[in-house]
Amino acid sequence: MAFQNTQNFQNPQLSRVEMKNYLMDPLRHECRVTISHSNVVQKSYDRERRFFALPPTVTLQGDGWQNLRQWKADLYLLTKPVVSNGIQWYQTTAGIRGVLRNGHQPGDKELEFKEQNFAQAKDMSITVEDPRFGKSSKTNFFELTLDLYLTNDCHIGRFKSAPIKVISKKPKQKQSHKNDCRSGILSGSTVSLFCKTKALPARYMFADASGFVGSTEKWTSIEIQAIDEVSGEEVGGYISFGQVVKLIDRKSGICHPLVRIQKVEGKDKMKIDHSGDGKPVDQLFKCAFQLMEQGDKYLVALSDNKIEHYDAYKDNQLSDAAIWTIASCEDTEYRFYLTPQAIQSLTFPLPIAPTVSDLMIQNGKIYLEGKHFREGMEIWLGDMPMMTEIENNWRLFCAFPDCRYLSQMFMSIHPKSVEIQVSVVFGGIVYATGQVLQLDLDTYRKLKPEN
Repeated sequence: MAFQNTQNFQNPQLSRVEMKNYLMDPLRHECRVTISHSNVVQKSYDRERRFFALPPTVTLQGDGWQNLRQWKADLYLLTKPVVSNGIQWYQTTAGIRGVLRNGHQPGDKELEFKEQNFAQAKDMSITVEDPRFGKSSKTNFFELTLDLYLTNDCHIGRFKSAPIKVISKKPKQKQSHKNDCRSGILSGSTVSLFCKTKALPARYMFADASGFVGSTEKWTSIEIQAIDEVSGEEVGGYISFGQVVKLIDRKSGICHPLVRIQKVEGKDKMKIDHSGDGKPVDQLFKCAFQLMEQGDKYLVALSDNKIEHYDAYKDNQLSDAAIWTIASCEDTEYRFYLTPQAIQSLTFPLPIAPTVSDLMIQNGKIYLEGKHFREGMEIWLGDMPMMTEIENNWRLFCAFPDCRYLSQMFMSIHPKSVEIQVSVVFGGIVYATGQVLQLDLDTYRKLKPEN
């Protein structure tokens, strides 16, 4: 069956009322698919198998899965909402299974959600036998492909991850980041941190309502931000050893007190290597986090999955519970709303979801740039459809709305600005773009016609 069959795809009419109801509470209507993975992976050689440092994880959220399941009510048992970390979500995964592929047999991995909203491919690897990469040390890129199915093997749709870089070994610090921008860790980017000791399995730094903890089951994306020691201001560029950083969980907003990232060296006895100060932090390198307020204490992963502050550096040796491996990571999120009209005329599999990477305003037009655009797609500003033209499969545009229409759109009003959500609609399916049209509040008031 083709994965992009749009010739006979109907385009049901979507009302402004339906769109407004959706925009007021997106999670109540949406199906959300998130593919989380590291930005780099190492190849396996001979009998040595290097699994992905971060097991690729697929997360399903949103009540839209419940709505889809009700449409197929004869296949599923309705479930009660579950509350986790203060967030309510439905056990949306009953009756849904996934297959995650790295593009090379036997790389296909069945995903078992087991009444959770996430599943992982814990034993996925890339080998030298993969014809795309071979035995050359030259790096390559690939994408993970996720196929979701209903329990009757009806193919819901296909979703792709962001590009992942394949490396033959850990980066050398002497290499230039100008030629290899994925080798370093950028300030403001997302990373995952995990600690693996001789006695205990890997524990990933995770954030819940109580703060930062260790988890053997699930990893999360943590923002790492470099801080200027003198001014206390955030700084850009690549993260270097010896630099002060701030760790932030993006989902909860929890921020850890400032720490200094230190280089760790050694085999049997690990220690802080101050000769590495000022050198860039690279992918899959080991590091330690020294508290700024308590210089003798480090972030330590304990056996009960707690992360505490301990004096872990004694006799010129660092405890392995204070040693963290750092890896850049990416969350590729798809958000779509299957309207009642779309569900009634639904043809599986769903069209490949468009993704929007940028919004630009030029010469009185609004341009969306991304992937998988096609004829018949409409740009919606708030709850209002715009006459849309397609330039190619990566660019859509519409005219900037007249101020009379602008004031009628559904928007979010903030103290200093207004934000209008930008969506793409196709076949009665609303695709969230993650983009907003933002106007200064004073400018908006000038544009708004007087009654």
